Amino acid sequence: MLYSPRSVKVMSADFSEVTVTSLRCEYLENPLGIDILSPRMSWVLQSDQRGQKQTAFRVLVSSSLKNLNHDTADLWDSAKTESDQSNHLEYAGEQLTSRMRVFWKVRVWDMAGRPGRWSEPAFWSMGLLRLRDWEARWVSFQFRGQETALPSLRKEFDISGNIQSATLYATAKGLYEIRINGLKVGKNLFAPEWTSYRNRIQYQTYDVTELLGAGRNAIGATLGEGWYAGWLQQWPPEKNVYGSDLELLVQLEIRTDDRELHLIMTDGSWKASLDGPILTSDMYAGETYDARNEWRGWDKPNFDDGNWKSVHMKRHLGKARLVSQLNEKICVTEEIAPIALSEPRSGTYVYDLGQNVVGWIRFSLRGKAGKTVQFKFNEMLNPDGTIYMDNLRAGCLAEETRRQTDEYICNGAENEYFEPHFTYHGFRYVEISGLGYEPTLADLVGRVFHSSASSSGLFACSDELLNRVWENATWSLRGNLMSVPTDCPQRDERMGWMGDAQIICQTANYAMDLAAFWNKWIKDIRDDQLGDGRYPSYAPYPLADDRSTGKSAWADAGIIVPWTAYVYYADKRLILEHFHSARGWVDHVHRENPDLISKQKSHGVDWLNIGGTIQNEFFSTAFFAKSAGVVADMASVLGKEHDARKYRRLCNDIRAAFAREYMADDGVLAGNSQGAYALALAFDLIPDHKRRQVATRMVESMNDNDGVLTTGIATTHLLLCELSRNGYHDEACRIVKSRQMPSWGFMVEQGATTIWERWNGYVPGVGFADNNMNSFNHFAFGAVGEWMMRELAGIHLDPSHPACKHFAIRPRIGSSFAWVEAYYDSLHGRILSSWKVAGNRASLNITVPVNTTADVLIPTKDVDTIEESGKKASMSEGVSTVKAGENNSLICVESGSYEFAFHV
Repeated sequence: MLYSPRSVKVMSADFSEVTVTSLRCEYLENPLGIDILSPRMSWVLQSDQRGQKQTAFRVLVSSSLKNLNHDTADLWDSAKTESDQSNHLEYAGEQLTSRMRVFWKVRVWDMAGRPGRWSEPAFWSMGLLRLRDWEARWVSFQFRGQETALPSLRKEFDISGNIQSATLYATAKGLYEIRINGLKVGKNLFAPEWTSYRNRIQYQTYDVTELLGAGRNAIGATLGEGWYAGWLQQWPPEKNVYGSDLELLVQLEIRTDDRELHLIMTDGSWKASLDGPILTSDMYAGETYDARNEWRGWDKPNFDDGNWKSVHMKRHLGKARLVSQLNEKICVTEEIAPIALSEPRSGTYVYDLGQNVVGWIRFSLRGKAGKTVQFKFNEMLNPDGTIYMDNLRAGCLAEETRRQTDEYICNGAENEYFEPHFTYHGFRYVEISGLGYEPTLADLVGRVFHSSASSSGLFACSDELLNRVWENATWSLRGNLMSVPTDCPQRDERMGWMGDAQIICQTANYAMDLAAFWNKWIKDIRDDQLGDGRYPSYAPYPLADDRSTGKSAWADAGIIVPWTAYVYYADKRLILEHFHSARGWVDHVHRENPDLISKQKSHGVDWLNIGGTIQNEFFSTAFFAKSAGVVADMASVLGKEHDARKYRRLCNDIRAAFAREYMADDGVLAGNSQGAYALALAFDLIPDHKRRQVATRMVESMNDNDGVLTTGIATTHLLLCELSRNGYHDEACRIVKSRQMPSWGFMVEQGATTIWERWNGYVPGVGFADNNMNSFNHFAFGAVGEWMMRELAGIHLDPSHPACKHFAIRPRIGSSFAWVEAYYDSLHGRILSSWKVAGNRASLNITVPVNTTADVLIPTKDVDTIEESGKKASMSEGVSTVKAGENNSLICVESGSYEFAFHV
């Protein structure tokens, strides 16, 4: 069970029992390289006492841990400040400069005015804030040909004196791996990650003090093509979209105990070679590694690099801004052992991980020097037990047969292992050929990686099928967070599709802490917005033309995703920085459609619907209204009252035009499709007096199709939410619990462990769907998670009190479910909702974080029969209001854990 009853603690008379935990700066724990001049600090409060809240805080910020431990705030002392703010407190002390290490701690005063104890200390470091702080220069092996191996670069240097600290700042045009004295620096994969490289390149900051020593040292780097110079699906595909030369920029700053600063940087003294073991490594195609070309000790001192060439050095750093990475790094988060090994053909072996994952493998092997072993990766098997590869699509790469395929050429050592460097795969199965002997299960391990944002939510219920759907959705979500929110992780696409992101963003925020991730990606969106306001369909947008821009639903993600991030994380700075951009898109659509019916040339659609087509203008106009309303909401939050009135008026005018154009007097909407009704109701395009009628027409449209879904990725989750919202919750439950195609249950019945792109991706007796577009790891239909958390578990966020400062618990109890449990880790702490039904009695256990309040809706109007912890709810500590409604009772509560019991 997720719920546990509150415990009783003995409180000190002098100190509050409220504790301060989870100190973060710009959403990250102890981050390195912050390049924001006024970083924001946040913390979480813990207490078992009901009604607890913060009435004041004091933050101390020091230049050393020693000072902080002595309560000496030489950088900033906020003094005791009467406020309940515990998120996004802006630093307001002495000016922060490049390279500074900053230490801080917090204490708070509770509801009785008693001070708590100081938190444990936390820290952040500043990055390189000015361009002139970069003394390093870009270096490359300028004349690398297409048939050569990936470049490696190195430098040796001497350090006299004991090393006090060492900080490495690094980035690349391409991807990089850096090693110092034989050891890999950091756990990052695919650094510096994907941005709009023409505008912005991220750098990473590492503390490498422990990797260096007095005397001779060596630093080495290997570069990969990645998104910068590798293949990108461009219709037709292209390579070297951002550039062809792989370049490295490194600045290593070492301080010794005599306070001397030693600077090791990329310059003309570095050497490079193209004779290394990584022959090719492409995100789509895979990697070829020739172990015979390994250099023993190349990343250690005293290596003979006489055959290596001098690098080419650029004089200037270029036009793209160098910015610190402030989103969670891509790194390995878990390992998975295979569950089965088969031999469908002689000498061909297939491993089954039992779970569709994103990452690569580590494989132990042996073989004569020159033996080539091939590894193919994908998500499904052919009927003969070999790996199914057809849905990876041919034609993206010069070698049409090379898709998600790695090759390892043995060096003849007694024990070898293979693990790639600059590629990744979406797969459950691995097919190995050329090995020459029968491997064992223990020879292979799956290495799962993605942008390493932490989990923030969990859902469970009495229906095991629905639990598997939640797990599938979260697996698909994690696997498609690869610096940007990709559509799929396996075929020749993997772009940051914006429509898919705005569809999944509610579910994604319930499931994972994506505040830093969205902050980074929203900058990518803004960087590639066109001058006339059009957003691209995916970001980063590497195309040189506008052929995939301005599509409704996809472009509207440029407004919907930032606003949703604000609702979940209360990040006012985010929407302040983005407001001009968001307004630009709405203004563009308005200019092109002065009559307010969106008839633009480029339309988005309810992709992958199965018969429930929505008219293009209907679909686009709905999103036009939605975006105009969101811009008005942004303006209100920012105090821009003129803009708020302007865009609210525009939104209302679009709604009126929509109703005139597409709604008949009897409530039938143009097209009469499930998705059309869901979209119009979800976006509040229907006049209040018509909502019930239109909702009835929605259900009639479903009945006309025998209750079978016809919706696509943009409206399926909206349909479920609107059914529940408008009195048809049982219908929504029936859809979600179905095992007939099209349904999530059908996918699970076919063995799915992630969400499929198509409802009919594989049908027994029919086979696979259209190979041109048939991913088995596509998170869009996973947006059903929003309905699970919001309607079943009842955790509702309130946009007027973002980040769950105030929220609602409104579960829909019953409807063929015996119990539901869920939690969401908000910025203020864990929110829990857990209910169960036994006969005519029900219980609802909740947790409300310290410093927040909640409205709880109990599904009975007989308030006098509602008990809390064994007594009348209205008499319970922490309950401020009990009010009977038409069919429910509203109970307003302060922070704490509560146990409600009532008749149903």
